[in-house]
Amino acid sequence: MSARGLRVLAGVAALSALALSACTTRTPPPEAAAAPPMGQPAIPSKYRPEDLVGRWGYGAYHNDSDLTRTTAAAS
Repeated sequence: MSARGLRVLAGVAALSALALSACTTRTPPPEAAAAPPMGQPAIPSKYRPEDLVGRWGYGAYHNDSDLTRTTAAAS
């Protein structure tokens, strides 16, 4: 075999080894301890969840005159 043929063969072998090295299967590391639950926030919110939930959705309206417009837009 010629010197050029050996270089090509060595290059193919090196590229094959590089390609196969990317195919290894690695198991994820075991989880340490579960994260502790979150405590109270440093600054309490001035808004209660009851004040926000269900009032600001796409189909929400606050004036009766907006009912037809909101209904048509939501359909």
